[in-house]
Amino acid sequence: MIFYLYLLFRISFLPVILVAVIFNKKIRERFLFELKVNNKTSQKNDKYDYAFELSSEGELELIKPVLEYVLENKKKVQLIFSSESVYSAITKLEKEYSENLTILCLPILSFLPFGKSYVGNWIKAENLYLTRYDFFPELIKFGQKKYVDFVLLSGSIKKYQNSKKSFFKVKYHNWVYKSFTKILLSLESETETFCHEFKINKNIVRAYDFRPLQILNRIENSESLLQNRGLWTYCETIRDFKSNSIIFGSFWIDEIENLSLKKLQNSKLCFVPHQLDADKLYEMKKKLEHELDDEVTIINEKNISMLSEQRIVILALKGVLCELYQFFDLAYIAGGFRSSVHSLLEPFLSGTSIVCGPNIHKSTEYDLIAQEHSDRIRILAIKDSLFVDGSINSNLENLKNKYNDDYTNYIKWLDLIC
Repeated sequence: MIFYLYLLFRISFLPVILVAVIFNKKIRERFLFELKVNNKTSQKNDKYDYAFELSSEGELELIKPVLEYVLENKKKVQLIFSSESVYSAITKLEKEYSENLTILCLPILSFLPFGKSYVGNWIKAENLYLTRYDFFPELIKFGQKKYVDFVLLSGSIKKYQNSKKSFFKVKYHNWVYKSFTKILLSLESETETFCHEFKINKNIVRAYDFRPLQILNRIENSESLLQNRGLWTYCETIRDFKSNSIIFGSFWIDEIENLSLKKLQNSKLCFVPHQLDADKLYEMKKKLEHELDDEVTIINEKNISMLSEQRIVILALKGVLCELYQFFDLAYIAGGFRSSVHSLLEPFLSGTSIVCGPNIHKSTEYDLIAQEHSDRIRILAIKDSLFVDGSINSNLENLKNKYNDDYTNYIKWLDLIC
């Protein structure tokens, strides 16, 4: 019943979308993007072993161990995405696994309830994996088919618990979660609550987080990547710097006004932005220079040789943030003064002290850290000092041992859910 109400709504909304495509540039660009991506694969009639759906680059990182595990075992995979922000990362994956990976864009605007544009008609796998909590009804409907093994990865009840619960929302989430044949939560501590809230059979629910081991492997192999990207000399400079050094991960321009930056005259500062387009980088530079009353340099591939000479930089490079955290005294993780804090697990496993804004209610990573290592993270109010007296004991070796000892379980879980 829920699915058919949704279908009726989508059909009735088609004329509105058509008008918006004609008159709104952003909507038109998204519509054409969907057509471009999906037309590349519309002629493929292959059978696939697995289909994965994800919405963002963060979700790609969450499920990457599982995705790479099936790809390296030569399984054929359809990777369905909804956000354009992840397109660059998954096209790299597609090139790496060109023989057995096909990417598709979820037709949010180019949706039709029939033919090749309907999602249920172009998923050709008997194993469908969704990530976290972006539940598109057409994917749920496909997953309910008797021959489909329907799995949820990195599930969490946290976002649902912290939201307003209308009658329809409760019904919808119960319909969604009861559709899965296996559910893998991020946190063991949520299992009881999750099963009780949605009246789910405990036999299909487990808890395991694949990311820690993956992150630790990246940290262990970081020198090679940083050498190749021209960043190693800068990292040595940061490590040997006698005063404080701070890295601002996934940073947003509008968070500048929330932070007490003027007190950091003697610190080395590295801002790694969430948005890398030129206009946003220039705007960030101007606002930081006004706030810090000092020169700020935007560093990219072209001028990376001058990086080590600068005190304050905006590092406009992709794919290096996880490897950089370990060299800094403190990591400010952005998003906590917006809707939700970004990934905390990477700086945590790097042994770096962490500060962030107060919006941590959606973050299972915050819960994971706070449960056993509350001394490793501090929540800031607006204009709080980033540094406090006393150091935080990182005890990184113990963390490495804990997660490396779990490698057997890591493989066991991959085998179990795949």
